[in-house]
Amino acid sequence: MSKHTEIPWKQSNLKNIGWTLIEPDNGDACICKILSRHAVGRREEGDFDEEESNAEFIVQACNSHDELLEACKFAFENLKPSGDIKQDFDGHLAIAGLSKAIFNAEGGKP
Repeated sequence: MSKHTEIPWKQSNLKNIGWTLIEPDNGDACICKILSRHAVGRREEGDFDEEESNAEFIVQACNSHDELLEACKFAFENLKPSGDIKQDFDGHLAIAGLSKAIFNAEGGKP
């Protein structure tokens, strides 16, 4: 995976033109523009709510990625299911879930 723009990122809403920007916290450059699906002059109150929520979700997920990945790796390394799968099914299930999450977060292709 190539290098991405440094985090943290932030969201800036430009409702007057129907854009939400995702940009680095330092404001150096625009990472992406999320455009309103409603034409200028045809926008009503609340038309841009979904686009803003999507931008907020992207920013939150990206800003949390590294911490969550490290927490998953720590849990994976330190979770020791007791006995075989019949004795501790939940422990083995947790290990499998963490393994999949780590694989995907590191750019794996399932």
